[in-house]
Amino acid sequence: MKIGVFWVYRGAVFGSARPISDGQEGVKGLVDSPDDHVTVWEGPDGYRHHYPELRSVEYQEIPRGRVLFQRSRSIPLVYLDKSLNRPAVRELIAHFFGFDPNTARWRGDIHYTTHPAELEDIFSDDS
Repeated sequence: MKIGVFWVYRGAVFGSARPISDGQEGVKGLVDSPDDHVTVWEGPDGYRHHYPELRSVEYQEIPRGRVLFQRSRSIPLVYLDKSLNRPAVRELIAHFFGFDPNTARWRGDIHYTTHPAELEDIFSDDS
């Protein structure tokens, strides 16, 4: 089982999958990857460079999520765009990170939205 950040594009999962031992426990009991979506997306090995059509696309425009490890239950905790929360896509994500999709806790998260109005609210300068 691994932790990290991911995107789902054209039926494929890509991102950064790391061993749990590379993780950080910022919240007690939850091991999170040191990677963030922006760095992985824009880095020299970033996936937008592998798909020519994504070169002018921002990281938040492709459905994405994050896999953490919940120590108390020894299970993956997956936060993802609600558009991805379907059995077939869960299977793809679980395969990419090396776990059984039935053992994970799957959670929607507003930060992983691709909905234009929700993105506007997140990135708005209004307080």
